[in-house]
Amino acid sequence: MAFTIIIILTWLIGTIFYFTPKTLSFLQNSIVFMLLAIISRNNMTIVTMELESIQTSQQPIIYMFFLIQREVIIPILTLIFINIYYKIETISKKIILFLIIYLGMFSLNYLSITLDVVTYLKWNYFYDLLHDTIYLLVGLWLSKIILLIEKKESQHNGSGHLL
Repeated sequence: MAFTIIIILTWLIGTIFYFTPKTLSFLQNSIVFMLLAIISRNNMTIVTMELESIQTSQQPIIYMFFLIQREVIIPILTLIFINIYYKIETISKKIILFLIIYLGMFSLNYLSITLDVVTYLKWNYFYDLLHDTIYLLVGLWLSKIILLIEKKESQHNGSGHLL
C-alpha cells in the first residue's frame, strides 16, 4: 500500500512541477535538484544512522517510500516552491506559498509515520518543521547563488546566458 501511494504521489507532484511556470532554466532546475538531493540524502542519513533520531522500516518495499520521498519528492516540492516564489511579488503571497509547500512536506512526513515507514525515536514534528523550513531556505539560497553566477558570467563575457 505504501509503495503504491508514493508512486502516485511522485507522479502527481512531478506532473504539478511539469506544468508549473518555470523561472529557472532547465539546467538551473537540474543543478538545484541534484544539489538538493545530495543535501537531503546526507542529512537524512545523518539523522537516521548517526543520530538514530528516526528509525526506518526494515521491509524493502516500504523502505522505498522513504527513499523516493527523500530523493525525488522533497527536491521536486522545493523546486516548485522556488519557481513559484520568483514569480510572486508580494510577501504575503510568498508566505502563503511557503505554508502550502510546507503543508505538503508535513503531510508526507505524517503519512510516513502512519504507514510505518519511519518511527520517530528522538525526533518530533517541531524538528520536522525546522528541518523542512531550513530545506526550503537552502533551496532558495542555492537558486539565488546559481542566478548570481549566471549574472556575473554574463557581465564578464558580455554574452548570453551561461545556465
